[in-house]
Amino acid sequence: MAAHSDQFKRTRARRLWELKVPREKNVRIWTMDEHCYGLISHQRQCWGMRRVRPHAPYRTKYDWGYLATALEIEGKDEGLCVFFPAVNKEVSECFLEQISKTDPEAVHVVIQDQAGFHFKTGAGEVPANVLLLPLPPYSPELNPVERVGSLIRTATGNRVYTSLDSMEGAIEKELRPFWTDPKRVRRLVGDSWIRTQVNVISNCGIAHY
Repeated sequence: MAAHSDQFKRTRARRLWELKVPREKNVRIWTMDEHCYGLISHQRQCWGMRRVRPHAPYRTKYDWGYLATALEIEGKDEGLCVFFPAVNKEVSECFLEQISKTDPEAVHVVIQDQAGFHFKTGAGEVPANVLLLPLPPYSPELNPVERVGSLIRTATGNRVYTSLDSMEGAIEKELRPFWTDPKRVRRLVGDSWIRTQVNVISNCGIAHY
């Protein structure tokens, strides 16, 4: 799949251009994904005293939820996160609506993977001001939102939660800066190829904030 990833990197600017966004519209480009979290404890490395093996609490309870996250590339550098009880077509439609409503007058280009519950371009359930750009199969390294999973593990690792509400509170506290500080979103996305190609499109005539 490395060849598909390399090809996507090389052709992403052209793919964005081929979406044929009306020139009179402002364009906002997002990358999105979903992350699962649950009450089965997540154990991770931690600091401890020398020659003393640290012990982390552990609990097995099969209860989980999902966090849908979208990060804007360039523009306003906004972050959008919504908790959902499941992932399916209805949830995907709801989250795309949330992205759409952040700026109803703009066109939102959403980059996403090809999970079975994600819509394809042209689906009737997709909001009129949302365009979809699929990632190649099996290429999580192309999506900066994958890094949110590490933040979730940081917030919940080596801890026991009695309910999903309490776990979601810890996750929300960890991610709140991404809703309020555009610089944090920019750092998470990074100055990689994905930002460079968005800037190429902007310079070629597609306007974004």
